[in-house]
Amino acid sequence: MNILIKKLKYFLNFLLAAAIICALIITISGCAAIAKIASGAAQSPVTSESPVASPITEYEAAKTPEVNDKEDYAGGLPNDNVYYQDYEEGFSFLLPEGKIEFSSNHWLLLSGSEFSLSIVKTPLEDFKDDEISVYGYTRELMLEEKTALESGSFGPAADFSYPPSENVKNINGSYAKDYIVFGRYEVCDVRFERVLVFYSESYQYIIIIEGDADLIKQDMPQYFKQDNRNCGDMLVWDFEKQQQFYDELINGTASEKAMKWYNLSATVAESLSAPITETVVDGQIIVSNRYYMENDTEKNYSIYLSYPQILDGRGSFESINTEIYELVISDINAFKQDVEDLLAFVDIT
Repeated sequence: MNILIKKLKYFLNFLLAAAIICALIITISGCAAIAKIASGAAQSPVTSESPVASPITEYEAAKTPEVNDKEDYAGGLPNDNVYYQDYEEGFSFLLPEGKIEFSSNHWLLLSGSEFSLSIVKTPLEDFKDDEISVYGYTRELMLEEKTALESGSFGPAADFSYPPSENVKNINGSYAKDYIVFGRYEVCDVRFERVLVFYSESYQYIIIIEGDADLIKQDMPQYFKQDNRNCGDMLVWDFEKQQQFYDELINGTASEKAMKWYNLSATVAESLSAPITETVVDGQIIVSNRYYMENDTEKNYSIYLSYPQILDGRGSFESINTEIYELVISDINAFKQDVEDLLAFVDIT
């Protein structure tokens, strides 16, 4: 058994080294020198010969981004089950199989994606009394919502939520808003979003899972109409039929494309409130990838990292998992410190 553990530990360390080299993708913009240093040091290309799968596939559009002043990014996720983990706050959720695009801003989309997922993590101290955030929050509204959720109430409507869809989910002792948005701001806007909003002691989280509006409209045209006066020849909601559309969603009788989005978003929502369980056949040792993703819009970098863990890791295997996880966190923190040092150097010069 000890020999097996030593061999397995060697193998996992090999995978981890490859994962850190191949799957850490950094984008730093605003300074060409920093972008060149960071991307040259950390953006080794991932090939089919890489010993561990990168969490980003078909990522050519964003793998080597142009240096610019934009804070947002978008990229593809693998066609495989992926776990998003925020180690700082200790929560995770499941991204089920499908063609999903990971984006720092749900308004920033790449073409050809069936779904997009955006995760917005905002420090509570960033909310101001005299400013409205991108997602419609003042500090007062944020605090009102946070207080309501702490007692299990939905609280104020800060977004264009569809009222029948408004729900509160228990996520391991705290609560999250869960609702659907079919449009924002004006009658011409049609969208299909599942939105989850929740809080930790230090952050507000907004998760948005969006389906392709054009595909769903084409699949269910009976619920839409033309409003030539306001919207030209584009298909917009027939609001008298919106409740019927929603009923089809929750009853599972909507079109294939609509149900695919709805079921995928429901899987993400449910995984927030339940531990992830994985079945391992007795006698097998299965090594699985775990994925870490983080976006810092202030310092303008993104981290995507995969690392190996043993499924059903108990006893000696648990200690190996812990050792690898601690090494991953150490490398992430070292990278963040390198970014701080680079930014400080640029400020001085």
